[in-house]
Amino acid sequence: MKRLLYSLITTLICIPLVVSAAEAPKIDPIRFEIKTDAGQVGINEEFEITITARLLSIPANTAFVFENSNSFRLKLIAPAGFQQTGGTFSDLIGDELTSSKQSITYSVRGRFVTPDQKGAFQLLRGHRNATNQSTFVEVGRLAFNVDEGAAPSTARINLDTTPSYVRYLSIAQLRAGAADTTSVVFITDNLKQGMFRYIATSTAVDDGAVTLIAPGGRRYERVYDGIVNVNWFGIIADGVTDQTALWQSLLNNTKYPNLYFPASASSYRIRAIKIMPNKNITFGDNVVVEGMGTLGANDPMVYLIGIINVSLKGKDVVFKDHRETYTSGANRHIFAIQGSSNVTIDGISANDGGGDGFYVSATSNKAFSDNINLLNVKADNNRRQGLTIISGKNILVQNGIFSRSNGEAPQAGINLEPNFANQFLENIRIINTTTRENQGIGLLIAPAPLSGTDRKIDIVVENHYDYGSHYGFSNNSATAALAGTVIVKNPVWENSRWNAYCSRNWSARGPMVQIINPIAINPNRSGSTSPNFGAAFFVYKAVGDPGDANIGNIHILNPTIQDANPTQKITSSFCYRDLNGAGARIYNCTLTDPVLATSAPTSRYMIVHNAEVAISDKLGYLSTDFGDYTRYAGFVYYGYLYHNQSSKAVRFLKLEKVNPNFPEVIVEVRSPYQVRILPASTDNILPISPVNFKYIYSSTVGSRIVLKKESDNSWHIKSMVGTWSVEP
Repeated sequence: MKRLLYSLITTLICIPLVVSAAEAPKIDPIRFEIKTDAGQVGINEEFEITITARLLSIPANTAFVFENSNSFRLKLIAPAGFQQTGGTFSDLIGDELTSSKQSITYSVRGRFVTPDQKGAFQLLRGHRNATNQSTFVEVGRLAFNVDEGAAPSTARINLDTTPSYVRYLSIAQLRAGAADTTSVVFITDNLKQGMFRYIATSTAVDDGAVTLIAPGGRRYERVYDGIVNVNWFGIIADGVTDQTALWQSLLNNTKYPNLYFPASASSYRIRAIKIMPNKNITFGDNVVVEGMGTLGANDPMVYLIGIINVSLKGKDVVFKDHRETYTSGANRHIFAIQGSSNVTIDGISANDGGGDGFYVSATSNKAFSDNINLLNVKADNNRRQGLTIISGKNILVQNGIFSRSNGEAPQAGINLEPNFANQFLENIRIINTTTRENQGIGLLIAPAPLSGTDRKIDIVVENHYDYGSHYGFSNNSATAALAGTVIVKNPVWENSRWNAYCSRNWSARGPMVQIINPIAINPNRSGSTSPNFGAAFFVYKAVGDPGDANIGNIHILNPTIQDANPTQKITSSFCYRDLNGAGARIYNCTLTDPVLATSAPTSRYMIVHNAEVAISDKLGYLSTDFGDYTRYAGFVYYGYLYHNQSSKAVRFLKLEKVNPNFPEVIVEVRSPYQVRILPASTDNILPISPVNFKYIYSSTVGSRIVLKKESDNSWHIKSMVGTWSVEP
């Protein structure tokens, strides 16, 4: 009769279980053993099983699976044919092991009442407060078969009384043969600890990390959840050692797509590395990766070129270089993403670089990067910019902070600026993002090379906040026809050194720009006395700017301007000006209902120089009281609505020589003193005053008139209420 052994397999489950991607591998510090001294049993023959829990000496820097991991509760799943008759063990029994109580043993007495053909006793372990509803982990197994061909009443089970358990060895000991024929070992080498299993079919090479080879070619493979701890490969954070070669070797290895860099008190040091496709890299909290400050003039610190499916994630992780070693140049970026797809960088800072913190662009083979997500990222104190997007499709920048760019123009927090006509700015979304104290502009959009092409740009910026940059936001240099939109929703621009918002050389045929619900707080911190650069909102073209003759297509909706300075620093609220001379013209602009905030500037007016701006002012932000003064409506001072609420005498409104389609001028009589509206010497007011340089007047409270300049020499009355007369 063939006899089958009742096999004892005492398995310590020390499998590294990563609870979250940002945590180190964890193991159980207790070894559990299940065995019996019975050599052979039959049906209804009682025998005893012992269960032992023993506290192990594990290196102090190893973390564990269970909270309060020296404590446990146990369950035993017995075969259907087994019946417990006694012993000290019962389900959910448990204890706590300490240095003074390093082991405990339980007994199970019982018998087989029916012969199962195949089965096992399974020993399960839970945490110290575990219940039947809790999750348990298998830590031991006793498998068996009954004799073949025996009648149930005479079936015998043969027992192997030699326990098998996990050996604790160093790598050197395993390679020297100390594992013998053990199927499972626990490696104790510092930073390489973990469970390894003998895999008979393995042909992998010994890499000292995931595969180890014992004498006789016995290969032991690490038991892990697919996430490789880089410490296993000798990558350590000591703040000194250049480990570029080790990083690159591991990044090049396609066998390991998932990498984990554990936290350390010191930094990882590298020069320049290239991320390969299909890599998921996770960093422990507060990890610092520090450059050596030795990059070549055009070398990024982290290069993602022509790759797909990459993620780099962590919490408060910092990549930084030593920009103080770079006295020139602007291309030593921290992260350069070029011609790549499906890239996510989350929770990582890019600081102190010799170029940009983050750079998104193209390659010679692919004219854009696409599906790029920059989430919860930061970039501080970089030589050129925090983030540059040269060419991209489907780019999401969310919850980022880009600060203190300085050293090499443009020095912006964020800059969207193609280099060539074949590039793209499509479906760019910048959400809940902050720029701070940049030497240049907080957020700059400059699509000049796309002008005159068939490209269509699509950019949405929501909830942008800037503090203390040159301008809070600027769209710049759309120099010819270009389709698309730039939509900016709910921005707050605070303490800008010059204008809060600046549009420069933006063709009237360029993409429509909508600035929706912007708030400008204390702009012109530099104290410029210029009516242009001291304005809160500035739309202009500088002398010599190239491209289309006419700028425009700027639409500002519901803006709020606040100036809480003891002495007002804003020189004008809104300024539209082409500095190229009288023949230049600004077309297709709207200003809709500025908000009259509590801390609005006391002097509120516009500069509208050769500009066609459609204005709505329902809240009276641009309302101007004559008071004791003569007022003007012209290029350098424009108030939309003029009234004599506080006047005590006759007051003049002088209509200066302006271009046709100049914004409407509204005049209301609110006190019983005459208001006189006087056109320029070559102008008239039609239809009631066809003679040039004749004023019209009214002193009737409630009178109101709306005027529009419709030709070079004529103002036309669009509507009139009350009594208005012509100068005798």
